[in-house]
Amino acid sequence: MNHLDEMDNNYLNKDHVRTIRKILNSLDQSIQLLYSQDSSAVFSPMEIEISNHRFDNSDINSADGKLLEEQLEFLYKIAQDLNKIVQDLHDKSAAEQAAELSKLAS
Repeated sequence: MNHLDEMDNNYLNKDHVRTIRKILNSLDQSIQLLYSQDSSAVFSPMEIEISNHRFDNSDINSADGKLLEEQLEFLYKIAQDLNKIVQDLHDKSAAEQAAELSKLAS
């Protein structure tokens, strides 16, 4: 994230920054689910602020800008897929724990 502040914003626009935020949010949700299963582990997300005002240029038609947009969209899809997998694992683990508890109770 520090690279965004140091980066020349000729290739970034607000949509890129928004996509980066969505990627980070999705990854944060996945990590939260993973940590919720291990009560001894504590996850403290970092506060990251990306100011939109540095990226006011709304139309980036350069080849690098378009390539960056495609790469960010690809990363977002990967982050979403990862989140779905982690959610499925979390749900299966919770169901298994509930089944074990019901066996022990009976």
